[in-house]
Amino acid sequence: MSDLFRETAAGRIIRFISRRKLLQHPEERPGFHFQYPTTRSLEKVTSKIEKGSLDAAAIPDLEKSVPKSDASSATDPATPKNEFILVDWYSADDQANPQNWSTKKKVFV
Repeated sequence: MSDLFRETAAGRIIRFISRRKLLQHPEERPGFHFQYPTTRSLEKVTSKIEKGSLDAAAIPDLEKSVPKSDASSATDPATPKNEFILVDWYSADDQANPQNWSTKKKVFV
C-alpha cells in the first residue's frame, strides 16, 4: 500500500520533506539485497528471444550482472565526465516499473 501512495504527488512531497526517511523504496531500506538473475529468469529471456519479441538492444547482458570474485583491490573505476550511466529496472517484471502497474494503479497515481 505504501508503494502506491509513495508514487503520488503527496507521497513525493512527504519523501522530500522527510529527506527520504518515509515511504522508502525497497532498495533504500536496511537489509536490502539485490537478487541476481536466476536460471528461471534466463529461461524467460531465452523464450522471448526465440519468439522474436525482443530486439538485440533489449537483451540484458547477464554475464555483466553477476559479481566476479576478484582478489584485486576494490576501487571505484574512473569514469570520464562526458560518459553516461544507464540505469534500468531490476528485471522485466519489476513491480516498480510503471509499465508493469495495473490500470487501476496507473489511474490512481
